[in-house]
Amino acid sequence: MTPLELREREEGRAELRALSKRLAPTLDELIVALCRDYGRREEMLRDRASLSRRQEESLIYYNERILSSAIEVVGRAEAEIFVREIGERTGYAGTAAHCSEGYYKRSKARIKKRIAEKLFIEDAL
Repeated sequence: MTPLELREREEGRAELRALSKRLAPTLDELIVALCRDYGRREEMLRDRASLSRRQEESLIYYNERILSSAIEVVGRAEAEIFVREIGERTGYAGTAAHCSEGYYKRSKARIKKRIAEKLFIEDAL
């Protein structure tokens, strides 16, 4: 290969790496998507007749891990509020939680971190 061909080949690889980095979801996006889907999984669990045992176990696994992460950080009373607001990307101004802005932001960050730890997502990325 000529030096020009080698350089073009490297440039192509660099473009491919840049593209794959842009397409790869970030940890935050994954956690937001899981929290956004929390309500749909709850609805599916209410109508268990249409689910196979494996689907049911999977839905329960994800929802229990997500909710227990929130409960560990903010308590049972506000856990579902925080999970919903993480999924909807609600900011402090539109929150239904009754707390200070600093507590709200720290709690959301800690909940996201706990969800990633409990679902072993950090290790995969």
